[in-house]
Amino acid sequence: MTIRETILRNTFWYGVVTGLGLVAGLLMSILLARGLGPERMGDYSYLLWLFRTMTALATLGFALATTRYTAEALGQGERALAGALVRFFTRRQVIAAAVVAAGLLPVVVWTAPRDLLWPLVFVIVGLFPITLEGIYSHAAYGAQRYDLTTQASTLKMTLHLLGAIAALALGADILGLVIGGTIGTTISCALQRRRALTLYPDRSAPIPDGVRAELRGYLLPLSIVAVLDALVWDRSEVFFLRLYAPAEQIAFYSVAFGLATKGMIAAEIAAGTLLPALASIHGRGAGEEFGRVYRAALRWVALVGAPLAAVGTALAPGAITLLYGEPYRPVALLLGPMLGVALIGVMRQVAWAALRASGDRRWALNATWISAVLNIGAAALLIPRFGMWGAVVANTLAQLTASVLAFVAVTGRQGCGFPALDLGRIAAAGAMALVATRLAAAEGPNPAGLVGAAALGLAVFVAAALALGALGPREWNLLRTSAQRIPRRPVVIGLGTVAAACFVTLYAPVMRGLVDVWATVPYYSHGFVVPLFAGYGIWDARRRLAAGQPAWSPAGLALLAGGLAVLATGAAAGSLTIQALSLPAVLTGTGILLLGRRCFGAIAFPIAFLVFMAPLPQGAIPAISLPLQELAAWFAGHALAALGIPTVRDGLGIHIPGVVLHVTEACNGLRFLLAMIVVGTAFAWTTQRRAGRRAAILALAIVVAITANLIRVAGTGVLAHYYGPETAMGFFHIAYGKVVYFVMLVPFMLGVALLRRAGRLGSATDAA
Repeated sequence: MTIRETILRNTFWYGVVTGLGLVAGLLMSILLARGLGPERMGDYSYLLWLFRTMTALATLGFALATTRYTAEALGQGERALAGALVRFFTRRQVIAAAVVAAGLLPVVVWTAPRDLLWPLVFVIVGLFPITLEGIYSHAAYGAQRYDLTTQASTLKMTLHLLGAIAALALGADILGLVIGGTIGTTISCALQRRRALTLYPDRSAPIPDGVRAELRGYLLPLSIVAVLDALVWDRSEVFFLRLYAPAEQIAFYSVAFGLATKGMIAAEIAAGTLLPALASIHGRGAGEEFGRVYRAALRWVALVGAPLAAVGTALAPGAITLLYGEPYRPVALLLGPMLGVALIGVMRQVAWAALRASGDRRWALNATWISAVLNIGAAALLIPRFGMWGAVVANTLAQLTASVLAFVAVTGRQGCGFPALDLGRIAAAGAMALVATRLAAAEGPNPAGLVGAAALGLAVFVAAALALGALGPREWNLLRTSAQRIPRRPVVIGLGTVAAACFVTLYAPVMRGLVDVWATVPYYSHGFVVPLFAGYGIWDARRRLAAGQPAWSPAGLALLAGGLAVLATGAAAGSLTIQALSLPAVLTGTGILLLGRRCFGAIAFPIAFLVFMAPLPQGAIPAISLPLQELAAWFAGHALAALGIPTVRDGLGIHIPGVVLHVTEACNGLRFLLAMIVVGTAFAWTTQRRAGRRAAILALAIVVAITANLIRVAGTGVLAHYYGPETAMGFFHIAYGKVVYFVMLVPFMLGVALLRRAGRLGSATDAA
């Protein structure tokens, strides 16, 4: 496998786990922000900052060194040495974590606030699984097997999310959140350990003295760089905000910081797999290839990150209010500049990867301590006066300084040029996308408007990048070849998971409205069954999906865009019906885009069945009800007369001796008719293959429903005549109606069975 193919494979798997982390992290952030409230969220953010700082002190440079040296040893064909290095770093990590825990525990016991004492104790306990997990996962990175860490990371994120939900539901507050997180990390650490030991079965070889000497010279400056880099990049400003600002400002700053980091995750994917690849290239002495990979990585980070930063900045006010609620609206003001800084920080990671892969220590150390001193000094001066805005400025100064020094270091030490012109073109395209998105963005938390504005902004970025030359044949060829090499099924799973999270966010208001309608409007009480049946249909088709081969289909993109347009139209018109009808279209477009038409056919019916979740348009019920009432009154009048009961029909009123029956809207039978249409459609598609027989079952369901109501209304008149008017109302009336509907299901089921048997006989005859 070539270096390019290896990077593409690693980037894919790193992207899968990173994308899952983005979804889980966003859900966790929203859950905690809404569940804790701004003030308590500020306390929890402070606790998380302490945990990350302790982890940086305990981890030092062992994890990064594990990746670098195992990759280098494997690149030279020394597998036994690579296993010995894993053993070496694991032991050193245990010692470092124990020293940090022993030193911090007395300090925590004596100085921690009472409400944070036990959470901090569990944070210290959690240092062991989190640091050892870092060693094992980075050992897998060194072997360039990013796919093996995906399962453990996904499990960890799931456990953390479930633990947070349980803690908030039980009222366990911050302590419950910390305990749940520690348990999830411990389980993930055990799984990562098993993966790493499988990759490095031979760990008994001695480490040569020369390698040990190099490790001693490399680890100390790397550890200093890692700790100082964590101080600069990991919200060290929270410490000063804790001293000089309200807890709410800690929450606002931390949420904005976290969203900026998550917003650049897609860009980080392009940089996250570079260290082992560059270390392997450096180990072979391929300097020209080293520089080419470095410059390409910078361009791709910018191409991915610039539109995200532009669109995120423009949509921040509406998106923050929608996801976090009105109390967190100040976050939107912070998010714009922090997204730009986050993008520069990801580009700096490319430079850091180049320096670390080549073993350069002096420049990395100098750049990091200079930016760390600048960060802490600016925070100490600005935060007491300007609060969270002082924190933003302090972090920005430090990030820019560290990034400039890193780029200069790579240019000077490795001879790798900096693609300034390409990055300038990308920045100009991003600025155009920012303006277009802001002009198109709707005021307020309107999901459909936000999606439409985001789509427009991304389209403007692509068009501007093409016009300015930032996107050309080189980039398109790389995208095409990358898509051809990436395994389809994992892509579908990863993108499907991300799409599912987007659907949940986008359609949450629609689903809330539908559930309210199903629960309060009797005509639509069958709506609860519709998604359950659709889910069963998808589950039942799992074998056909597994047997099929996913194939990209651009036709799905047009259908997806059309569905989103319908959603936006429904939101603008305030129509729940139109918004609900957009869901099957959006799901169908996404499915065809990811799976292709043939593979999607296995679940086409369950997706289309979701149409029945939508209520009828406003005014449709009265329009349909009146003809059904007139039909019921006409039939009841003639039926009663045929039975010898004196009857006079006056419009919707039926006069019999001593009783006047009024066929009201409640007697239209529409509730049973709508339910039978849903049931008939389900039976038609699950029991028949031919369109004619399916239509016959659906027609039978409609006839049975209408006939049942006619019999019910006429029977009510018979009961009222012979047993008194009280039988035409109250409990007796309701119970009688239920019995009639239940009995009328018998001919429907018989008809379905006969058609099904006829279908089997026909199939047998054709086969013969």
